[in-house]
Parts: sequence; C-alpha cells; structure tokens
Amino acid sequence: MGLLGSIIAKGVVTAARNSTIKAVGEATANIVSSATSNSKEKIVIKNDTLYIKPTRSSEEYRGKNALEIARELLGTGFENVNLRPVQTLGRFSKGNYGQISSISINGKSEFLGVKKIAASSYIVIEYYDFKDGMDSSIYDGLERIVPGKVKSIAETMNRLNEICKTYDNPKRFCPYCGIMVNKPDARFCSDCGGQL
Repeated sequence: MGLLGSIIAKGVVTAARNSTIKAVGEATANIVSSATSNSKEKIVIKNDTLYIKPTRSSEEYRGKNALEIARELLGTGFENVNLRPVQTLGRFSKGNYGQISSISINGKSEFLGVKKIAASSYIVIEYYDFKDGMDSSIYDGLERIVPGKVKSIAETMNRLNEICKTYDNPKRFCPYCGIMVNKPDARFCSDCGGQL
C-alpha cells in the first residue's frame, strides 16, 4: 500500500473510532437522562438542595418492617435515616419484632407522601424491640436490627472500594447497583449506566 493509501486508511480508522466513541457516549447519556426523567416527579433540585418525595404517608409506614423501610428510603435518595428501638415486646411477641411504631421526618410524625422534602432531612424510624433483660436467644431466626444511622448502599460500596484498593489488583464497585466495574478507567457503569 502506498503512502496515500495508508494515510486514507488511517483516517478511516480514526473516523470510525471517533464515531464509535461518540455513539457510546450518546447511548450512555440517553440511559442516564431516561433514568432521571423516570423519577422527575419525585425529585427536584432548588438552590443546590435535592428535594425528594417520601415513598408513602406516615400512616402507611406503620406496621411495616423498619429495616426494609429504611432501605427503601435510602434507595429513594434520603441520606439521614436512623433506627430507634421501642422496647415494649415480651418473649411471646416475636411476630411484632421490627415493626414500625412511628416514623418522623425533621421531628414531624404526621406527613403525607405528596410533599417533597430535603434529601438531608433527619428521619427517625421507631420500631418494636424486646424489653431489656431478655435472653439473646429470643432473636434467633430474626433479622437483627442494629439501632442508629443506617448506612446507604453507596457508603457501603465506597467502603468496599477502599478495602479493595489495598490489594494488588484494585477493584471498583458501582455505588448505585453494586456490580463490580471491570475497567479501571470506566466513567459509567455498564450495568445501570450510573456515573462513576
């Protein structure tokens, strides 16, 4: 192949590579924009503050499992979810363990699920727990709830990423879906499209 032929071939390869990169970038942007457009009515940003609509009203939370609701709220985008035990259960009330007795957002225990509130709002979920002095075997077969602030999956994944960096072969995990990112320089998750 002559000099002119190799120049043309190199130009074609470069153009093909650039158009592939552009197509991948546009596809990723479409995935991200469609993910945000699906949740438009639930999320609003005003004055650099993220506002989120609660998943339910205060009445609809009562009687549900506290740990599941905490995870649901964190998945929605709330950042400050806390679990507080109400120690009222006796030995034979095992079926009520972990049920929500009340939930409050910024100190208000009555709210509807229509109003958007700041993602950094202080949420306290009070759940039924066994009275003090009960034998620890009462918790056998139950998913034990640890009182205090609930860690979001993003915090857990970031911590996992930090631990994995200490090994010879560093690994990254997506903070949105938790899948391992195979390429060390990836900017978007190949599974959910979230920005890394």
